[in-house]
Amino acid sequence: MEKTRLVKQKAILLAAGCLALAVVVAVTVFFLSRKDPAPSEGEGIFHFQPGQVTWVYLQHYGDMRDVTDPAQVEEIVELLNSFPCLSSQDVPPAVGWDYRVSLSTDTWSYDFTFSADTLRIWNDDGSSTIYFGPAGYLQPLVDMADGTVPVTPGEIPQPEGYPYHIEAEDVAHLYIEYLQEAREINSREDVQRAVELLNSFPCQSIEEDTYVPTDWWSFSMDGPNGAFFGGYFTTDSVRISGNTYHGPEGYFQPLMDIMEAAPPLPEETTVPDVSSPSALESASPAS
Repeated sequence: MEKTRLVKQKAILLAAGCLALAVVVAVTVFFLSRKDPAPSEGEGIFHFQPGQVTWVYLQHYGDMRDVTDPAQVEEIVELLNSFPCLSSQDVPPAVGWDYRVSLSTDTWSYDFTFSADTLRIWNDDGSSTIYFGPAGYLQPLVDMADGTVPVTPGEIPQPEGYPYHIEAEDVAHLYIEYLQEAREINSREDVQRAVELLNSFPCQSIEEDTYVPTDWWSFSMDGPNGAFFGGYFTTDSVRISGNTYHGPEGYFQPLMDIMEAAPPLPEETTVPDVSSPSALESASPAS
């Protein structure tokens, strides 16, 4: 098949692209978020379902911590769900932050920054909205990020079975990338088709901690409240969080066709880098 020959010919080019991707993914993930309308005074911002979050990643500049103890994860989720927004402020494009938190589920990774009394959600143009709460409300999260309160590290739990359960209405943007060429899928029909392919993938076998070959395609999605998700795929496999799921040959060919049919992005467009949530482990603060 002509497409298969092209993949083999250009594989070495993607290897270089993957190295560059690993360096910049931590910065670009901030600019892949979308915020919901501002809550009314006293309302919460997040509404995570109990047990949905399996891993919390905290960062204060170069100090990084994984929280995987179920009790501590639940404590953090309850703290964020109960955050009472007293007011909000839209901020022009800027960089820089003190504390960052990422909550991972089987499907999404939610990434935003915070202080002892604020939550900050970033937009794709570098602007952001700061939500103000009671003074010191998020101090327990600050203490965990600083190490004042010990956190329980451990292996990041892997999803049991095939993990995709994506709602099409939650997808604000969809990008598909191949050999450093990325295209945004704007057609809601195509977005719906992509989500259906991912959700309905008939997984036949699973490999753990497999290396991503250089001839794989990749995609990224962003959703509400800073949600970000990405993965790699071939015609018959998909990879997320260190697991590769194998299925019928040619299953994802329609997803490749959707990408090739999409119009090229304008030259001045800043193309987001595509990566899985596990790449957040190598994040470094913006400066």
